[in-house]
Amino acid sequence: FTSIFAPIISLIFARTLALIATTFWNYFIYKKIIFNKKFTADNFITSSIKNLIKFNKKYPIIMPAIFLSIFLFTLLVVMSALSQTVADDYSYFAWIRRLPTPFHYAYEHYITHNGRLSQAVTVAGLFHIFGERLTKVAPLLLATGLSLSLAWLIGLLFRFKRNQKIISLTAGALLSSIIIFAVPSTFDSFLWLTSSTVHTASVIVLIANICLSITLARQEKIHPIAIMASLVFMIFSQSFSEPAAAVAIGSA
Repeated sequence: FTSIFAPIISLIFARTLALIATTFWNYFIYKKIIFNKKFTADNFITSSIKNLIKFNKKYPIIMPAIFLSIFLFTLLVVMSALSQTVADDYSYFAWIRRLPTPFHYAYEHYITHNGRLSQAVTVAGLFHIFGERLTKVAPLLLATGLSLSLAWLIGLLFRFKRNQKIISLTAGALLSSIIIFAVPSTFDSFLWLTSSTVHTASVIVLIANICLSITLARQEKIHPIAIMASLVFMIFSQSFSEPAAAVAIGSA
């Protein structure tokens, strides 16, 4: 895992993800297998297959949706690994390198370039973490963010009798994977850093902002801290791109 992903997301983050995955895997192994006196390999395989068949019969569209999402996301991973720094990414990276912190870059960007303050802070902050590997990491971060935001919205708008989270996450992943390859230009929307972090990122935070507003509106009593957090997030989400600003303010 580390050997595969270190060239893409840096050695530190690859090892961190590997340790997290190993921790969860070990927890599952010890709890479900090693310390489970009733466990046998035959029972585990048989019960897993039966549960999968039962779940697939109840929700026949879920499994095809999961496999389609995995296939499309795999294509995106391959495309991300092959993506390169292009066009104005070079000037942005040189600009960020020249300044000590992401906030210095965001300030100069704001007073000399445009008002997309959140996009500037996000790109500069991630560049300080990933370096030029950000061009390979950003598409995966955007795809994940789009999946989670859509899943959150679906979970709020639709109520299912059972498996609410599984169905919402599956639907979010399927919709986002279809959107990735259905947009007029996957390159502009996901693979070109300085373009995708304006247009796609603004859509993600806009959906999240709408979900947050719906969640708060459904509360009988809203804590002042929650209101302040919602306003701060609204300010953050509306400064990714100009078209999203009015919608973000209106949703809040």
